[in-house]
Amino acid sequence: MIAERILTAPERLQMDRDAAIRELAMTTAGLHGLSPRTERDIRSLLGARLLPILDAADALVEAGQELEAIDRRLENHLQMHVNCIHPRPCWAYRALQIRRRRCQRTWDRAWRRLAGGNG
Repeated sequence: MIAERILTAPERLQMDRDAAIRELAMTTAGLHGLSPRTERDIRSLLGARLLPILDAADALVEAGQELEAIDRRLENHLQMHVNCIHPRPCWAYRALQIRRRRCQRTWDRAWRRLAGGNG
């Protein structure tokens, strides 16, 4: 019996992407009666065009999740330290604000990259 190696999340994601691109190429080639060689060419072209878009979408999702987590931490911090921001915010609150601004910039860059900008 051969033991199967457990795939990591990035490996599973890459396998899913490869399978989706392969399926799209097979469907396109099958609908138009194209040769297997043409199907391979379509698959490589689709991979070259779609993978950067998928990578940008992944970066956007990751940045969005981190942004939401930081927002929750800021909210929890303010609930615990009601008087934290008066007259001056504490160091932890300021650190979270700085981290949120950085994360917001990362999210903005990922969004511009996905939308076709330079990022």
